[in-house]
Amino acid sequence: MKWPGNESASYKCIQRFTAEASLKSILLRLYQEEAPFLIGDPTEMPRPDAKKTEYVGTLSDGQTSGYWLLILATPYQWRAIPCHFVSYSSAIIGAEVSSRNRYHYQAFAEVKELLGEKPLVLDREFSYLELMQALVIEEVNFVIRLKLGAHFFDQEGKQVL
Repeated sequence: MKWPGNESASYKCIQRFTAEASLKSILLRLYQEEAPFLIGDPTEMPRPDAKKTEYVGTLSDGQTSGYWLLILATPYQWRAIPCHFVSYSSAIIGAEVSSRNRYHYQAFAEVKELLGEKPLVLDREFSYLELMQALVIEEVNFVIRLKLGAHFFDQEGKQVL
């Protein structure tokens, strides 16, 4: 389908729609109830030309302007269909004297009811103790993919795994 007009007119149309619509509620309609699990994936969103945009901070390389988008998705026919998101940046975290963890907790709390007994599958960025403890307390079933060769230690300092 080709939209009438030029590219910038189409972009403005999309901007007007997103300003008026609740993107989270629209994405939540894409949630696949029969999905066996939910996937959590943080993604860096570079915005190198957004110098005056207040929500834009610095990405993990310490130089590129941008923000992070934590996307929650359901698997469907070898693809992942986004159904929820939370965005945050170093600028937002610095202004609130907060951390990325707060935004991770927020995203998981918002979809906890949808999850029920289904596991939440996360990548190694989520392998920090504070998050794992919060998920256990909230009774969220979760799986975290770890880097091959990662070393973990118990409270006595003995290596586990």
